[in-house]
Amino acid sequence: MGRTSAFEAAQTLAAFAGLSPTGGDDFRKSHKGFVPPVWWEYRLSGGGLLWKVNQEFLQEAWAKHFDIGQFELMRLLTSVFNPTWMTDVMFRTKGRPAFATVSEMPEEFYPYQRAVLFLMEENWRVRFCKRCKIPFVASHNQQKYCGTVCTSQSRKKQKRDDHQRHFEVRNRKKREAYARRATKTR
Repeated sequence: MGRTSAFEAAQTLAAFAGLSPTGGDDFRKSHKGFVPPVWWEYRLSGGGLLWKVNQEFLQEAWAKHFDIGQFELMRLLTSVFNPTWMTDVMFRTKGRPAFATVSEMPEEFYPYQRAVLFLMEENWRVRFCKRCKIPFVASHNQQKYCGTVCTSQSRKKQKRDDHQRHFEVRNRKKREAYARRATKTR
């Protein structure tokens, strides 16, 4: 996987981290192949959906800016799997596990897992937008906002605040300059 596709997968991972509890259907329709399709419907022994549990793990890692240890990394990687490949699920021998074993993992990682590894290597990219607070992946080290909408809205707010702070001084200077011009023309 090239750097561009790893970055794009990381952006998709950020979108997954910021999903609302009801946003799974729209996300999986627009990001087919990011994880195994059957993973979205897989329920754990307790009845909860695995994707929601995994999202909580991901949000915890994001809050730490991916400065995480081996346990947390393995938890992220092994909680994304194809449930139909699991022996416990196929033979219904045990409960429904939340993690795959090494032998139950595919030979190639899913884009989700490649994105996790990419962000482990380049954790400086892991950010929260200063305006809307959603998780995003920075394309450069000075990026503070998730996109052009938040950037332009923040810039407009900065300009309004600056105007409010300095409008009296600026207006006084403009009136003085106008008065000077008016006296010169008389």
